Amino acid sequence: MSRKDRTLLERAGAIVAVSDGGHHTRSDWPGDRLRSFVLFDGLMHEIGHHLLQHEKGKRRVRIARTADHEAFAERFARRCRERYEGASES
Repeated sequence: MSRKDRTLLERAGAIVAVSDGGHHTRSDWPGDRLRSFVLFDGLMHEIGHHLLQHEKGKRRVRIARTADHEAFAERFARRCRERYEGASES
C-alpha cells in the first residue's frame, strides 16, 4: 500500500496495520467510519466530478486539467462531509 493510500484511509478514520514487510495490510473501521468513507471519499467525490462535467454538456471540450478536476471533486466531497458532520452535531 502506498503512503498516499494509507494516509487517505487513516484520514478517513481507518486503523491501518501493515505486516509481513509491507506485503499484507489490514484496515479496521471503527463505528460508522467505513460508511462515511464510502459516502464522502467515494460517492460525493464522484458526484463532484459529475457536477464539473455537467456544465460542459455534450460538447467535446476539456473543462479542466486532470489535477484541477481532482481538486474540485475533493473540495466538493470535503464540503459535503463538513456540512453533514456539522448538521449532525446540531
